[in-house]
Amino acid sequence: MAMLTLTERDRTATGLSADAAEATPDRRDSAPLRVLVVEDDFLVAMTIEQAVRNAGMEVVGIAPTRARALEMGAALKPDFATMDINLRGDQAGTDIARQFHEQLGVRSLFITAYAGDAEKNREAAPAQPLGWVDKPFTTDTLVARLRRAARQLDDA
Repeated sequence: MAMLTLTERDRTATGLSADAAEATPDRRDSAPLRVLVVEDDFLVAMTIEQAVRNAGMEVVGIAPTRARALEMGAALKPDFATMDINLRGDQAGTDIARQFHEQLGVRSLFITAYAGDAEKNREAAPAQPLGWVDKPFTTDTLVARLRRAARQLDDA
C-alpha cells in the first residue's frame, strides 16, 4: 500500500504536529473517506469537522440528535462516524453506534469524556468501535485517531 509522508513544511502549512501528521494511506486514487459527525455540542462538532478535514477526509454531515443521526446515516452512507456517547436528553451514542453497525455496517470512533468507563466500553463493544478519543482532546490527537481509524478500515 502506498504511504503519504508529510514534510516539515507540509506539517507547518497545515498546522499539524509531527504526531498528527503521521503517515496515512494514500487515497489520491480513491475518494476520501466520508465521515458523519454525531455530536450535540456545536463548538465540539466544529472542532471535529475541522480535524476530519485536516485528516484528508470529508464530513458528510453533523447530527446533533439520535433521530438525525439515524436518518443521515441511512441516507448518506458514511464510511464511519465520530460518535459522542451522551447526546442531550436520553440519547446514548452507544445505541446509535450499534444500530449503525448492525443495520448499515458503519463503525464508529467514540469521542467522549467516558472513554475509560468500563460499562460504556461494554455497551459499545457490539458496535466494534474504531477507537476512543478522550474529551477534552487536541486537534492533533483527533487527527491521529481519525487516521488510525482509516487504517483499521483499510485493513478490514
